[in-house]
Amino acid sequence: MEQETTQVSDQTTNDGVEQVETKQQKDQVAYDTYRKVLGEKKKRDEQLQQMAEKLKTLEQKEMEAKGEQQKLIEALRRDLSEKDHKLKEVHQNFAWNNLESQLKTYAASHGCKKPDALVKLMDAADFEGIEVNDMYQVNGDDLARVVNKYKNDYPEFFGRSTPRVEDGTPSNKVERTKSDWKKLPLADKKKMLAKMLNN
Repeated sequence: MEQETTQVSDQTTNDGVEQVETKQQKDQVAYDTYRKVLGEKKKRDEQLQQMAEKLKTLEQKEMEAKGEQQKLIEALRRDLSEKDHKLKEVHQNFAWNNLESQLKTYAASHGCKKPDALVKLMDAADFEGIEVNDMYQVNGDDLARVVNKYKNDYPEFFGRSTPRVEDGTPSNKVERTKSDWKKLPLADKKKMLAKMLNN
């Protein structure tokens, strides 16, 4: 019996060694297979990338053939010109508002009672004669020139009275009293009444 137990234990030991050896062989086969699959995957990835590049060039050629690329370029140019136009408008509005603000401030500091009305009264040529730099700063000499021009032409904006023009008409009105009215002939009364109703 002793021999049988030894044989059985030898067989189990041999079976365990064989299992380890087959397991190692399976691992080695799996690693070899892994390397082979990995190499093929790299090849496939390179082929896929090449095919994607070819597809992209074919699509570009097709777009050129259809003229869609030219349409796209034209649409982008239109969009760019619209944005450029809007940007110019914003700059012009900002420059105008800045010029107007500085003009009102300068006029008010030099005695103008109504700078808003003065700015509305100004001609376009006066505004064009005022230099504004890239930083939207207004030339002080130009401001002084324009304000002084209007200070001389329209002194009422600067607190001085307008010179009175004598045109030869009497400045005092003749008031008629009741007694004067009663003394007038009827025809004169009718003429005066009609004149007052027309006015």
